[in-house]
Amino acid sequence: TRVFAGFAGWGEGQLEAEMDEGESEVDDGRPAPMVGSEERSAANHRRCGMAKVLKCGDVMPGCNFVAEGKDVAEVMAKGAEHAKTAHGMTSIPPDVAAKVQAAIKDK
Repeated sequence: TRVFAGFAGWGEGQLEAEMDEGESEVDDGRPAPMVGSEERSAANHRRCGMAKVLKCGDVMPGCNFVAEGKDVAEVMAKGAEHAKTAHGMTSIPPDVAAKVQAAIKDK
């Protein structure tokens, strides 16, 4: 079991962009039908997503730091640590967190 604490939200137009790119989807809350192992594996991959990458230079021009992780939460944690050590940010404002999250892409 994993528990994450922190900021969660979207900037203007971010959720729509994620849905257009297939990164977010609407779930009606009903159980998924039973399917074969290949179909189930593909469905799990879509739900769990693929590895993610953040290029800090997309948010802070001139910075060459790249964070990679298995999901957005892992990349956000690495990005927050980098922001503290390399950019002297003692805290990450919500608007900056939203910009960073929007800059995270599939690897």
